[in-house]
Amino acid sequence: MKRLALLFVAVALFALGENRAHARLGETLAQIEQRYGQPIGSEGNASRFIMEFSVHGYRILVTFSADETSVIEGFIKRNGRGLNDAEIGAILADNSLKSQWLPLTNYDFKAWRLESNAAEAMYQQGKLTVGTEFNIDRYMNYLRLTSINNNF
Repeated sequence: MKRLALLFVAVALFALGENRAHARLGETLAQIEQRYGQPIGSEGNASRFIMEFSVHGYRILVTFSADETSVIEGFIKRNGRGLNDAEIGAILADNSLKSQWLPLTNYDFKAWRLESNAAEAMYQQGKLTVGTEFNIDRYMNYLRLTSINNNF
């Protein structure tokens, strides 16, 4: 009976692992399309472009650099619910770039930086953003400036 229970747990964990969105920073456009399928939308120019994918209940926005490698990825659940800690942990683990995510405590939202300083991540308002060319402070300043400009 214990063997059957262990087999069930192993199969369940495998199924959960296969169904999660497996983002990986640094993958090429071809690798991302192989992983996620055809994009459902795109915008940008030759130096930087964004593609949107819909996979396993997630809306995934991938920013590519000019050499067509993923530099920023954003994850939102299509059902409007926020990501739980297990989902956030799985996405961060998939994007660890052989380093460890360290929590940043100087924000009023969840944020992390790789120990190697190769990437940063933030979780705010139901969206997880991870990126090698993503800087939380610059992003927050951009939001503040946009808010100020919208008030004029």
